[in-house]
Amino acid sequence: MSDWSQYPESVASCSAPNACAGSAIYGLANGSTYAKSSTMPDFTPEDVRSAVDYVEKKKYEQGAGLEIGGLKFAYLRKFEDGTDTFVFKRKAKRNENGDEIEQLDSAEKYQMFMQIAKASLMITLFKGDLQGNHTEGVKRMNDLIEYLKSVNM
Repeated sequence: MSDWSQYPESVASCSAPNACAGSAIYGLANGSTYAKSSTMPDFTPEDVRSAVDYVEKKKYEQGAGLEIGGLKFAYLRKFEDGTDTFVFKRKAKRNENGDEIEQLDSAEKYQMFMQIAKASLMITLFKGDLQGNHTEGVKRMNDLIEYLKSVNM
């Protein structure tokens, strides 16, 4: 296994200013945390596996809500590039009428990208309303995907 420590921090450094809230790489086979930035929430292997299983059961239904480590997310999309990249966005709290009751500031709004390579899962949280391929962080993640492929991960 190569040294993973540089990759979560490099995602933050290559993202738009103040856009990245944290990154981590997890091993799916053994549940190990290969590397994570200091700002990354502590997701358990069960949290991550549960999120992936939930989305797979929903057949990638856009807007499907789920919880990871006690934080609420909405599934946004699956990239059609053969890399099984999942995209989630933090959901605001709403009342029974559907009105938003919790205003999220730019530091609390973020997206989560889950990259499944053969034996690892990379999670990155982005602040704000940055989406999909429009962020430098996603471009950097594509670089990481290529790296993982090159080392047969």
